[in-house]
Amino acid sequence: MDAWRTRVGVLTVSACLALTACGAEIAVRDAAPGQERTAIDVPAGTVLSPARWPDACSFVTDAEIKAILPQAKKLSRESDWVKVPEDGALGGKAGAGLASDGKCAYSFGLPQNGGYKGHIEGWGAFDVEILAVADPKLLTRYVAKSKAAHQRGCGRPGNGRQGVRSR
Repeated sequence: MDAWRTRVGVLTVSACLALTACGAEIAVRDAAPGQERTAIDVPAGTVLSPARWPDACSFVTDAEIKAILPQAKKLSRESDWVKVPEDGALGGKAGAGLASDGKCAYSFGLPQNGGYKGHIEGWGAFDVEILAVADPKLLTRYVAKSKAAHQRGCGRPGNGRQGVRSR
């Protein structure tokens, strides 16, 4: 997985969610992902079993969240498991199984921006879920094939499902 793109996407989504939930009084800054890297050893041409996936809560740091949302406080994370079925896994059986920390729910407090000036906070949140960990070349091919299959199915009767005929 491209950790840099994942972080940029996650941080962009979190900024949008925070703006939607809490309004214009929340300061949002542009920020690039940090230099931290999650060490993942994936041999060429292979898919990692979910049991060997990294902790999804290690992908976005408090500093990265605060770089975009400087008013964020009380940052917290909660990991959750992800079960990948064999028929939905990249690599089939090799990529199937249970990842004990394959999903992470990040949450944080934000200033209240309503007319009430009490000590009430708003909240922002986003989730990160790992879908596969594999050799980047395998992932690139898989995404390209998925896009091509989706594009072939678009505009066809039956919402793009193969083998469905309209009368």
